[in-house]
This record gives sequence, C-alpha cells and structure tokens, in this order.
Amino acid sequence: MRRLRELNLISTKEGASGEFHYVLLLNPNAAMQWMRESSLVQDVLYARFVDRLIDVGAHSEIVAVQELFKQQREEAVKAKKAEMALAAGSSSEAPKLRRTRRTQK
Repeated sequence: MRRLRELNLISTKEGASGEFHYVLLLNPNAAMQWMRESSLVQDVLYARFVDRLIDVGAHSEIVAVQELFKQQREEAVKAKKAEMALAAGSSSEAPKLRRTRRTQK
C-alpha cells in the first residue's frame, strides 16, 4: 500500500484502523504520466501505454493531464520567482529614514 501511495496511484488518510483507514483510488492515467515525468517508467513501456490509450479512445485524458501538469509547473516557477524577488528586494533595500527638524516650543 505504501508503494502504491509513493507512485501516486492512491491517496491515504489515517483513521481508527490505522494508516490506511481511508484510501482514495486516483486516476491511473494521471499516475502513469506522473511516473513518466519522474523517470520511473521506461520509454518503451510508456509508448506502449500511449498506444493503448489511443486504441481505447482515452488519449484525451492523458493530454488533459499533461496540460494540467504543465500549468502546475509554470505556476510553481512563477511563485518561486516572486519569492526570490521578494527576498532580494527586502534584503537589498533597507528602509530610508528622513531626518526632520524638531521645532522648539
């Protein structure tokens, strides 16, 4: 069960009966795409998988997953750049204080 969770084939949540009390089965096509992008699937095997998806008319599913993963990567890159810009901006620019004259009464 742990290996299935590591491969993104299932999602688990602890409960009264232990670590695997709640188990959600995830889309195996999405899991296969994730494994491909993580270099856990050989090229030949993945090509056969895609061929089979085309045969059964499910190729659009994998295309949708690829687009989703691409969008998530782009958002992660944007977030990282924003974080780096914020960190660079806060460290390089110290707040400037203006001196003012005090008036005596």
